Amino acid sequence: MSTLTEWQEEMLKETINIGVGRAAASLSELTNHQHEVILSIPAVSIMATEKLYEEIQKVSGDAIFGVSQKYSGPFEGTAVMIYSEEASLRLVQIMLGSEETTHLMNDIEMDALCEVGNIVLNSCLGAIGSAMGEEISTELPKISKGTPREVLRLGENRSITDVIYLRMGFSLATTDLKGHISFLLETDKIDALVRGLEKVYS
Repeated sequence: MSTLTEWQEEMLKETINIGVGRAAASLSELTNHQHEVILSIPAVSIMATEKLYEEIQKVSGDAIFGVSQKYSGPFEGTAVMIYSEEASLRLVQIMLGSEETTHLMNDIEMDALCEVGNIVLNSCLGAIGSAMGEEISTELPKISKGTPREVLRLGENRSITDVIYLRMGFSLATTDLKGHISFLLETDKIDALVRGLEKVYS
């Protein structure tokens, strides 16, 4: 499958948006509700891996952070949360209440960023699993930094030629912080995912 029909795209957006809403509420709780985290409805597409590298670089820049999490269940693969370097640093500093102005992320901030990714990934995967009436199991998340190609490394799995790519905006209501978060599902069973959701929404 290299494209989504309009119905399939709306179906995926509706399902993922449930997870996005849960994630936003959980992230707001991390700040003791001092900051309302706003995540926009994601744009969804199926994209070739080479095109994906270009798109991520265009949206988030040459240096990105990625939180990846392997999952299994009715379909399997890797989910990845992607942030630009600048936005991710400001995000975790605000959420941790840090007054530091350093441009380097310390270990505590790296852990916080990994937890943010963990919350969003699990919320979105959980929404998909709930919609399908299936359980999706996840492994512990891992965080990495580098260029889009270095962080994603999709070329290492030669069976993966296309990924489900979602991009959503995020902002904190009490600050001027705005940016984009990219979320992708790397799976060689995209058809199985779409068919499973079609049964639910048909």
